[in-house]
Amino acid sequence: FRLSNDIILSGFEWTPIGISMRLSFRGSFDGGGHAVRGMSIKRWKGENVGLFGFLHNATVSNLTVEGDISAAYENCAMIAGVANASTFTSCKAEGTIEHLESNGEFYSEAVGGICGKANTSAVFRDCENAACAESLIYAAYAGGICGRMTQPDYATKGYIFENCRNSGNLQASY
Repeated sequence: FRLSNDIILSGFEWTPIGISMRLSFRGSFDGGGHAVRGMSIKRWKGENVGLFGFLHNATVSNLTVEGDISAAYENCAMIAGVANASTFTSCKAEGTIEHLESNGEFYSEAVGGICGKANTSAVFRDCENAACAESLIYAAYAGGICGRMTQPDYATKGYIFENCRNSGNLQASY
């Protein structure tokens, strides 16, 4: 898939693409240097929140995502809630991400700018997080590019970060 223009989502409640391992996005998404702007996720009641909820063996490149996420469940980020053995190249996150407590229950997962949680392996090249990411729940993980990385599969490639930067504010409560 390749974007040929910017996409403006203002005024719409976004539902993430690929919400679980079984229903994951498993292809290549080239933003073509374009942006997805005005993404809003406020009422999502599932795990894995972002433009993509769950990536598996996927590639996302040349894409900026700007939005406002207030989620009360696991794994939040502008681009991918969860990335399983996936690659991000020249991606940028802008906006605000709030990872909130839900009905007095605490979820101990992750919030990040580009990716909430990476499983097994992930590659991040030339990526930037300019989003403000805040996790207001007990025992959560927060990071600029990626909020949490699980045990890597060293037989593949583990985790690689090349030429990435964070300019967004981060906050995690414990």
